[in-house]
Amino acid sequence: MSIYIYIDGHSLPFNSLIIHDRIYSANTIEFLSSKRMGEMHDVRVVGDVPEFGGQLTKRKETVDGYNYECMDYTRLLHGKIKKTYNKKTGDYIIKTILKSRKLRIGNIIKTKKKHGKIVFKDVKAIDAIQQIVNLQYNDTSDFGTSNNNNNNNIVTPPHAVNGTCNKCGWTPKKKVSFVNKCPFCAKKGKLGRLKWSPKGSNKQEWTCSKCGADFCAKCGKEKINGSTVYLTKADNQVNSTSNKTKSSSKVRMEFNVSPDGIGILKKIPSKSKGYVFYPGSYSDYDLTRDASDIITVVKVYGANDKGLYSYNNQKMIAKYGYISELLFDSNIKTKARAKAKAKKLFKEKGKIEFSGTIKTAILPKMKSGMKLAFKSPYGDVDTYYSQEVTTTVDSDTAEMKIQLLDGKPANPSEWIYSKPSTNSSSNNDSSVSKIVAEKAKELKTPKACQQWIDKNIKYEGYYNYRHSPEEVMKRKMGNCMDQARLFCHMMKTLKYSCKVVCGKYCGDTEHCNAELKMNGRTIVVDTTCHKLNRL
Repeated sequence: MSIYIYIDGHSLPFNSLIIHDRIYSANTIEFLSSKRMGEMHDVRVVGDVPEFGGQLTKRKETVDGYNYECMDYTRLLHGKIKKTYNKKTGDYIIKTILKSRKLRIGNIIKTKKKHGKIVFKDVKAIDAIQQIVNLQYNDTSDFGTSNNNNNNNIVTPPHAVNGTCNKCGWTPKKKVSFVNKCPFCAKKGKLGRLKWSPKGSNKQEWTCSKCGADFCAKCGKEKINGSTVYLTKADNQVNSTSNKTKSSSKVRMEFNVSPDGIGILKKIPSKSKGYVFYPGSYSDYDLTRDASDIITVVKVYGANDKGLYSYNNQKMIAKYGYISELLFDSNIKTKARAKAKAKKLFKEKGKIEFSGTIKTAILPKMKSGMKLAFKSPYGDVDTYYSQEVTTTVDSDTAEMKIQLLDGKPANPSEWIYSKPSTNSSSNNDSSVSKIVAEKAKELKTPKACQQWIDKNIKYEGYYNYRHSPEEVMKRKMGNCMDQARLFCHMMKTLKYSCKVVCGKYCGDTEHCNAELKMNGRTIVVDTTCHKLNRL
């Protein structure tokens, strides 16, 4: 394989490389090199692996050399902003934010539409940009469609009307629909909605609620002598804008920072591209669906245990049974708030927990968010999306581990960008998973946790970390690093300070274990090499 790492444009020798490509957070890499460098150098990875560009953020010295961690250029947009923009275009706002973060600007499409007052308060810069992209470039609410006939986009009089302007006069009655948009306000970049005869039903006219212009309800002409301004008929709008709607869907945009550190807008493809995996093209597949904690009913009780709201999902009750979750909160006093709480709780717990991973050979074009068709050895065919793609290259390994997502990823405008945790093989590894936390609380003490891991988790030989602590518990196998990470996650639940330390040796083998701070002492905890354990 041909893989190159460049630091500030100069080639760098390295011994191992791990690339993390994630949907909802910044991409990261880790590599081992014998050369010492400082932080914040520009890093590029090219070759037969997914391309990466970012900055060196962390250096760790070990007996084998220097372990480096790098984060892509979106790290420059992690900081929060407090800014107010008044009557500015979307491209101006995006460029201003990028320039303030010292990022270069690519194909940010120039726009004419100016927005009213937009306030960002305690919002990450990248989230602010995604919101502006969605507002400026992806808003198609003003376009009519052939099957869209709601009150927001199209207006229709309550009955057939005569013509009331100086053009059509008192001609035969007719019922005509118009696009709900004042042409005068539209020219000024505003959206004026139409009201039906606010001056009296005998007027039979449409009046703009913003500027007060009056239009004939039959032909749509402005009711002023000599005026040539008309409302747009709904039928014409459907025909003339159907193509606009289609083209709009093809050019929907999302923000991205390129490997060269340039803030760009890229098109969201109308069709999903991805891979099809057949038996033999992957290994170590693990697909788990867990309905043991699912709920189908939520009941909310307020002060004095008064029942305020009950949410019942009939389809899930028919499939899984009547499994209720009760929420008692004396601060909830209204039915509306109880309903919101019930739906929020059901959204969190009223679904099957899914986890899935497969391993493949390295596919340079594989990225997070791709659609994957997967045929199991048993003949079943399912469709998933790649949530995180981890590429590992060293002297013994050259593979990809793909963490699967059951369902289409959220649109960029719907998610909050999060900083990734280091040494993480899952998107949410920075927090302790439910199964690990429950086991730690059950065992209660650091000694009991160490003994439980020693007794229940078998040693499996592989380089670096490979599985999350929850996966190690489910598989009941893991190497020294993954077992040490599991112990540290248990300690986090028990409110102890603990970290994974690598670079020691167990016999002739490089080794990792945990260092626990307890009662003012630093104690080495080891579940795989007993002679090093001091707990």
